[in-house]
Amino acid sequence: MAVLILILVVLTFGISIASRYHGPTPTRDGVDLGPEDGVGSETGREHHISGPPRAVAIPPADRPEV
Repeated sequence: MAVLILILVVLTFGISIASRYHGPTPTRDGVDLGPEDGVGSETGREHHISGPPRAVAIPPADRPEV
């Protein structure tokens, strides 16, 4: 029983630590993003941008003919 509890505690802390440091600082066009860009938190922990890439509108004059 004690072994099971120990395994659960280790997994819990391991997942917690891994989720804090799960990857590089997100960037957009080579510039680091931070809390002022709506990414991460004021504690300094950065998070990846979630969701699909944003679509970029092409001005009508630059659109290829279909």
